[in-house]
Amino acid sequence: MRLSKILVPVDGSANARRGLEAAAGLASKTGASVVLLHSVYEPSRSETRGAAKISDERAAEARKIVEKAEAVLEKAGLQYSKIVASGNVGHSIVETAHAKGADMIVIGSRGRSLVKEVFFGSTANYVVHASKVPVLIVK
Repeated sequence: MRLSKILVPVDGSANARRGLEAAAGLASKTGASVVLLHSVYEPSRSETRGAAKISDERAAEARKIVEKAEAVLEKAGLQYSKIVASGNVGHSIVETAHAKGADMIVIGSRGRSLVKEVFFGSTANYVVHASKVPVLIVK
């Protein structure tokens, strides 16, 4: 299997950071580029009765998270692109991987707390089951 593009979702958590570092290592060894994705959960249009939009506060937080991830990739000398999306996080990850032609998704496990995971479900679990490309989960 040849890797040319790796999608890495980042959410600011320590586990996402470990996923990013693992992806950077893979990209360094294979010459792959990295697609950074930060997806902000926003209710669907039907829940808000209007267009879903990222609030200014959440957009500022997203920029900080992506900038920290960019620093890791720049230090490693890797080519990358970045995307900030909104909506269902798991769906955004899978759809972005497909749209950007990613060969692999590298995701940190349990970016959320265990309590939130019980109520909302595991994003990594969703991605593993919904993705058509290989998924590497980093703990």
